[in-house]
Amino acid sequence: MPHLLFLKRYWRFSSDDLSVPAMCSILYRLLWTSLLLAALTISFTALNQCENEYDGGLLLSYLFISIIVFIAAIISELFIFVISFRGSVINSEERTGMNKFLTAKIGIGIVQLILAIFGSISLGLGSKLPCNESFEGSSLIQAFLYVVVISQFVDAGLLVCCCYLFSTHTSEVDIENSVYVNHSGTVDESELLQIWEQRCRKLTKSLHFFSCNLLGGGNINEGYEGMANVLAAFFHHDGFLDVVPSDVVAGLVLVRFAQQKRRIMESFARESDIEVNISASTSLKSSSSREGLDVRGKSTTLRLRTRYLSSPVQYRNQSTLQDFSEMEVLARCSVFATSAYSHILSVYMQPCTGPCRVCCACLCRPVVAGFTRDACASTCCGNCVQSQIEPCIRGEVVGDNCLGLNRAGVYTLLQRYTLHTELVYASFANDTHRKPFVVVLDHEKETVVLAVRGTLSLEDCVTDVLCDPTELTAAGEAWGFDGSGRFAHGGFLKVAMFIRQEIASNPSLQRIFSSMLPHKNQQYQTSTAVDGLLSSSADLEGMHAPLNQPKSSSSRSHTNYALIVTGHSLGAGVAVLLTWLLRHSGFPAVTCYSYGTPASVLDRNSAEECSSYVTSMVYNNDLICRTSFSSINKLRNDVLDCLAAVKASKFLIFKTALRLAAAQKRLCGTCVSGDNHRDRYTAVHACRDLMFEEGEVPDSKFKTTVLNLKRSVQERAARNVAVCELYIPGRILHFINKPSKGSVHRYEVRNAHMDDMKEIKVSVSMGSDHLPDKYFLASHDVLQSE
Repeated sequence: MPHLLFLKRYWRFSSDDLSVPAMCSILYRLLWTSLLLAALTISFTALNQCENEYDGGLLLSYLFISIIVFIAAIISELFIFVISFRGSVINSEERTGMNKFLTAKIGIGIVQLILAIFGSISLGLGSKLPCNESFEGSSLIQAFLYVVVISQFVDAGLLVCCCYLFSTHTSEVDIENSVYVNHSGTVDESELLQIWEQRCRKLTKSLHFFSCNLLGGGNINEGYEGMANVLAAFFHHDGFLDVVPSDVVAGLVLVRFAQQKRRIMESFARESDIEVNISASTSLKSSSSREGLDVRGKSTTLRLRTRYLSSPVQYRNQSTLQDFSEMEVLARCSVFATSAYSHILSVYMQPCTGPCRVCCACLCRPVVAGFTRDACASTCCGNCVQSQIEPCIRGEVVGDNCLGLNRAGVYTLLQRYTLHTELVYASFANDTHRKPFVVVLDHEKETVVLAVRGTLSLEDCVTDVLCDPTELTAAGEAWGFDGSGRFAHGGFLKVAMFIRQEIASNPSLQRIFSSMLPHKNQQYQTSTAVDGLLSSSADLEGMHAPLNQPKSSSSRSHTNYALIVTGHSLGAGVAVLLTWLLRHSGFPAVTCYSYGTPASVLDRNSAEECSSYVTSMVYNNDLICRTSFSSINKLRNDVLDCLAAVKASKFLIFKTALRLAAAQKRLCGTCVSGDNHRDRYTAVHACRDLMFEEGEVPDSKFKTTVLNLKRSVQERAARNVAVCELYIPGRILHFINKPSKGSVHRYEVRNAHMDDMKEIKVSVSMGSDHLPDKYFLASHDVLQSE
């Protein structure tokens, strides 16, 4: 910061970003210089035997000049390396001399390109050079020359690529002003949205093309306008905010230090408060089992705390897990939520055996319709799939690829982790409002499980971004409940409505779900009001047909089965809304277990109301479970505030981050968030070394820009006020991976409140904590520990 201004162009990096590339370039050039010196020594000895003193001189001159050029490049890189450490992130005045050495670097690159062309010609016409016998007689000399010429071409090519990729065609100030601001000086919202929509289209089409459709993107037929609206609200800055990508990374590191410092100070304050209370009254000791930090129940060995020493927000309503079966159901449902990812996750979780299992399941495809153990054993893959945990596949599969990989992936995951399960329906159609889901009969637990797949394609990303609150009025009119005043994630709601309609209209799903409508089982008896709704609502005509038909053997076999909806990530948000729709349209006993549920699903009142039948699992520092409009805006402001207060170089910031990570790994045996006191003190001192204290931040141009940005964001928010804020729904169980030595994981399970997930906790693992296998392993590890 700021952007490097060189050759009358803005570059997509700043002058303090060149320290690490310069250091790598120096080491790289030292290697080639040593090779050149060796080639010069060997060739000089060989060519010195020529009768004519002129013979071989051209080749020796080429090697000698190449060495001089490499040494000059090393010297220029050394100056760039030293200058890049001067100043701080926002103070670039001490790095003004950088342009001279960058100009010298480009000149040296041009000379290297000329030498590379000359060297390639010399190698091609080696027989016509003077003293050609000595030249051709030494294969070692030729090998060295090939290496030198290739290295010079690589140097010149890298220089050209960097100039093309990292330079802009004109000043970004002119671009921003000419595009977004009209003649009256106000922001042109229509032009703004049009530019962001074009960016979204270009990005999705590029990813779709260069990934060869591995990431999807071919079925995005809508949603660009909504994406542009959301992204413009988050990232547009009404002018030129002089920040490069590395500044954002440095800002996130500083925010992490600041969050650690705040947690440390709050922890010490709480501990001091506890000590004062103990010294003032001894009666606290008798109530320690009720207010203490370690509570152990008779049916569980989980360590549950009533205070959240590692969180900036004290958790509410702390209690132990009263029923072991709840954790058992949570762990078992994670298998179905994971299996919805099909072959992708099967290979990811089992990299050695997963591909073989998926291939074997694909080869068994011809006998799927009448799947029996004897039939499969007679095929070539019978030995691979025949086992004691073999699931059954009898149902309809829609939208699978020609190889049946999705069906095979679901099969392999169910085969490995469940007993007596039956895949009765699977839909793998995917666009912005249709998402893959599977329906499985769990005969062991007498449960029908509907699992919705999470984010795995560009179409899913579009659905995630369409997060504007949408009122449930249309859904209420369709399924017989009052949706006025209730709001949900717009993209998730469309998907939930589609799946609910599939349940009502698809014959295969009708046979499964109609047998579970409340009519026999005492557990699922519905009220007279719901019975009247089912008999009178015109919107549920598709549900009446199977009720009047005679029940098949398969429908009678799961009449008393319970219904559970589950999913991970996007699938978790859809599962919650689908559960809401099902409970209000004839399935009052349906429950939901969601994993990695996004933080913006339902409005506050609706999210609290569904806590009796929705359980949301949050793993560690999962980013998605904390991402909302307010949390992203707060994180952006925190990053900019930390950058405005920084007083150290970017290299020192990253060096401090690596030192703290190494210290935590040595102390705990694993990379954790840093509950150790030594780490906490180190984080506090890191904040003091890297940033000014609050109130002591000196005035700067960047600080003024940040203040203007905040004011602009507030004005735009006032013009485009969101209808309401959305929250993570249901009862929230937070699984925290505690510090431990070795490969053994130790978890704490805490009851969390939706407000505890309103701040993004910056950590190294906040992205990887959202992976579905983390939820699967954590739930099973906790179950085994009980």
